[in-house]
Amino acid sequence: MPEKTKSRWAIAALPEAIAARYVAAGRLKAIMTDWDLPAVGIFVVRPPGHHLARKVRVLTELLLQQFSGTDAA
Repeated sequence: MPEKTKSRWAIAALPEAIAARYVAAGRLKAIMTDWDLPAVGIFVVRPPGHHLARKVRVLTELLLQQFSGTDAA
């Protein structure tokens, strides 16, 4: 997406984690920096039960840490 945005006159709402390096390199220009997109929810759909596969549990914990701003305990 950043490649398409920088090649033409375009406006895109990009996650800061993706856009930051392009802005720092001068390849994209940040506009409307005082405006935020509305918050949306992210949902994890997993098998029911208490005995989850380790990979499902690890992925769920990683997503919680990444998107909640707190440590998953």
